[in-house]
Amino acid sequence: MNKSVTKPAWLKGFQQDYDSVFVEPWSAYTGAIMLVIIMAILMGSGLFWGVFGGIKLWGDYLNNAIGLGSVLGIKEQLESPLVHRISIMNIALLLGAFSAALLSRQFHINRPPPLEYVWAIVGGTLMGIGATLAGGCTTGGFFVPLTFSSASGWAMWAGLLVGAIAGLKLLLWTMENITWGCTPPAYRPATLKKWYPLFGLLVVIFIIYWAIRWWTSGEDIKYVRALLVVAGFGIGFVLHRSRFCLSRVFREPFMTAEGEMTKALMLAVAMGAPIGAAFIT
Repeated sequence: MNKSVTKPAWLKGFQQDYDSVFVEPWSAYTGAIMLVIIMAILMGSGLFWGVFGGIKLWGDYLNNAIGLGSVLGIKEQLESPLVHRISIMNIALLLGAFSAALLSRQFHINRPPPLEYVWAIVGGTLMGIGATLAGGCTTGGFFVPLTFSSASGWAMWAGLLVGAIAGLKLLLWTMENITWGCTPPAYRPATLKKWYPLFGLLVVIFIIYWAIRWWTSGEDIKYVRALLVVAGFGIGFVLHRSRFCLSRVFREPFMTAEGEMTKALMLAVAMGAPIGAAFIT
């Protein structure tokens, strides 16, 4: 006869606390507040949050590798991805989101329907062109400039708004008129799910080791970048837990009539603008 094992009260309490922090989703407002705090720390250190510059560096390495560097006017000697500030933040951001997904047991490699691959190529290309023309992405070209009350942030806001409306209309048209490639592949459950929290903890330990190693290296360049490692990791963790997404800021009001993400951005700007103004003055 099987007897149920009663968990100790402290273990139940620990599990509830763990789930509330690492499993249950955070509100978009919590994510916005925490992002502003991280951005303020970066501003106080003379740094800022960006994404596009790091991705461009990775693209330059790829173009040089396939022989297009000379055609596109890319330098042969590029800054190392582990020295370039935005590249480091991007790497740490990915690791932050990765660890959050593991700790919540939500990590899974999902294969989308074939049509979504087409959208990914088209959308990614347009985003790359737009970020290049604007000199920044939704982060460095829109969100961060707003915290400094820069007119460039509002100019990009206008373009993003028009693009979101046009993209949404095209998406709705395809949903009504195109049936090819809409069936997703068969779902495959994860086999190591119970070990995910341990893997996530290992990622956190690696980030701590990385940051401490650079912080105590005695080299000025690594000393500064140690903060970028921690900040990037924190941003990625917050983005995953809160699902804070700048694309949803523009899409939700027109697609679902929801406004939580839009209001969260408004909260972030309201909090961040005075901080940015204080650093400018």
